Amino acid sequence: PLLLFGHGFVMAWSSYDNIWKDLVPQGYIICFPRTEGSASPSHTDFGKDLALIQSKMLGLNTASTSAFFNHIINKTAIMGHSMGGGSSFLACAGNTAPTTMVTFAAANTNPSSIAAATQVTIPTLVIAGQNDCVAPPAANQDSMYLKTAANCKAEIIIKGAAHCEFANTSVTCSFGEGTCSPQPTITSAQQHTTASIYYSYWLKYWLKGDCQAWNLFLDSANNT
Repeated sequence: PLLLFGHGFVMAWSSYDNIWKDLVPQGYIICFPRTEGSASPSHTDFGKDLALIQSKMLGLNTASTSAFFNHIINKTAIMGHSMGGGSSFLACAGNTAPTTMVTFAAANTNPSSIAAATQVTIPTLVIAGQNDCVAPPAANQDSMYLKTAANCKAEIIIKGAAHCEFANTSVTCSFGEGTCSPQPTITSAQQHTTASIYYSYWLKYWLKGDCQAWNLFLDSANNT
């Protein structure tokens, strides 16, 4: 299965090695666009980039000269953190080509990802941090989740988790987070582990057809 992951505002794709080191060994191909990394990004273009890379990568599956020839199945997830999470909503609005969408601390974009959510119909997992002072759930992820038109959707709010800690390291993100409150009350490692439980089960179900993973997702949501 193919995953497309959008980075946060002025954050490098390499900040997310915790994501690919977790998911690639599970049998996924993951792509990180490096576009829109400036201080004045186009959220519209970033959403288009995520959708375009999905199309181009699936095309490589049928190209006999490609290293990806016959290695990609037509099961995909558009994912992203912060700005990349909001742009994922833009990418998936009115777009049923992706199988599912997963966002981390998604920030409202311009144009509005909250408004775009009304046109997102694919299964959607919204992961948020309770102590996110950069893109607080009440003003961002909660509204995206509530407005999403998907028949199957879930919002997971991790207690004590913050904004930047969904990534591994980012000086720019940490600087911004250090100027607001509340601060995280769990470690980055705890936040990574908790988030991984939910997105791993979700992806295993939607992209690999693992029904036991769905039961484990529901059990974790109900009991932890």
